[in-house]
Amino acid sequence: MKKWKPAPREAVVAFETVTSNLPGAEPRKMFGYSCVFVKGNMFAGLHEARMVLRLTDEQHIEFLRLNGAKPKKASGRGRGSKSPKK
Repeated sequence: MKKWKPAPREAVVAFETVTSNLPGAEPRKMFGYSCVFVKGNMFAGLHEARMVLRLTDEQHIEFLRLNGAKPKKASGRGRGSKSPKK
């Protein structure tokens, strides 16, 4: 199994800067990566050099239209990201 790489320092600083003042958001680490939780649920975080977001189906569709946005690849454990319902 491939060993995960740490998130680049500049990504960590940028992520923590933009999420530090979100109302109700609680910064935490998950698997050593910076994440943000609201009411105990993670909604954004870093993994290696990428950001992971929890989005509604509508937000997911809109997000994938952005330049450089990519869906999460399957984890190799039979689980990947859920595709939005059409």
